[in-house]
Amino acid sequence: MGAVGALTYDCGCSEMTEPAVTVGIPAHDNARTLARAIASVKGQTFAGWRLILSDDRSTDASWSICQEAERSDARITAMRQTARRTFMNFGDLLTAAKTPFFAWLAADDYWAPDFLRSCLAGFDRNPEAVSVLPRCEYIGAPKGVANPGTESLDGPVSQRLRRYMAHPGGTRMYGLMRADVAKQVFPHRNMNAYDWYLMVGMLTKGPQIEVPVPLLYRELTDWMRYAELVDELYASRLYRRYPVLDMSLQILRRGWVPAANLRDLLAMNLRKHEEYLLVTRPDQFARRTWLFRRLGLPLSTRAVSLTGVAADLVRKGGPRTAGAVRVLEQEMQRGTGVAAIALGNLRRDRVIEGDPLECYDKAAESGSPDGQFYAARWRLEHRQITQEAGWPLIIGAVHRGSEAARDYVEVELASGKLSRQFAEVAKRILGQPPSNRHSGGQGAK
Repeated sequence: MGAVGALTYDCGCSEMTEPAVTVGIPAHDNARTLARAIASVKGQTFAGWRLILSDDRSTDASWSICQEAERSDARITAMRQTARRTFMNFGDLLTAAKTPFFAWLAADDYWAPDFLRSCLAGFDRNPEAVSVLPRCEYIGAPKGVANPGTESLDGPVSQRLRRYMAHPGGTRMYGLMRADVAKQVFPHRNMNAYDWYLMVGMLTKGPQIEVPVPLLYRELTDWMRYAELVDELYASRLYRRYPVLDMSLQILRRGWVPAANLRDLLAMNLRKHEEYLLVTRPDQFARRTWLFRRLGLPLSTRAVSLTGVAADLVRKGGPRTAGAVRVLEQEMQRGTGVAAIALGNLRRDRVIEGDPLECYDKAAESGSPDGQFYAARWRLEHRQITQEAGWPLIIGAVHRGSEAARDYVEVELASGKLSRQFAEVAKRILGQPPSNRHSGGQGAK
């Protein structure tokens, strides 16, 4: 048996009595991953749970998966919304909970087997906590994407809120919560950043404690989807431009923000305004970069972020394509090598019209080793220069740190098409042993 304060709960080591935890899985068109999420709940080492599945009018097989899960285990209940509830689908699951603890599990995430047991143990060690949150790892995230922050938010209320507002979002709402506290502070209507509203309310009641072990695994949501949700939720231009303003006004009305945290709340709104413009209207973001820099906002100094977002918008197509192309062209003229390469690749892939080589040469002129590589590769592949002229440029780009050039050299070496001369040079630069001189070497191209 385990205990939290005066509560005694069944650990699953003996015959079940009343469950201690309700798990809620909200689903909407999650047929690809829903069964995995359900299986991770059924695989918990702590057995004192019940699971509620709520299908929010899915158009795929999600509802069928929910029904089958309900038939397979008496601890599972499935319900289906009669109309789209969006974020309120999360609230309906919380309302249905009759246990002292509650946790949401997103339908495209899953838990390690010790998720519930470890979180309950965290409450045993920290009886003042309102939420216990394990570490999280993204599933198959691109190189360089950091896992979300989960460090404990404790200390005085103003300190907890300051640290949260500096880095909100992430997986904070996916910890194990005291159900009665979560019910008190869950919003009563759809709003952007409803989870931030929830977490601010929770943190006014007590700390969130980290379990320093990765027990939650999440799929990374396309960054553009968050901006699209803002546009779907709000007709107001003001609420679109300042995506967490609605939420901020609501928590102010609830009296949850001490005077000491008003500057933190303002700074959070400005950062989200900057981010919204970056990911939806990069041309407007570029025009206001000077202001964002003066305000000390974080994204205004990252040309790579602006370039990457603009390139993604162009590939997605739609009404913002022209503005995104202008951003890339302006950044290229300013000498931003990554923008020139991104524009060149869009032209190369026939996403937009234009000469890729012009862009690659601009990148090379800016001092970019990747620009040098892409320009040399284009000329080689289009027979504008010979191997003898092009390969020294590619090898030089590797020496200067071009990862794209290194990857290309590895592929070309493995193909066996390089002449002996360039194959041996390629091996040296990649740190591979030279060929046996009596082996016949590689064939000439």
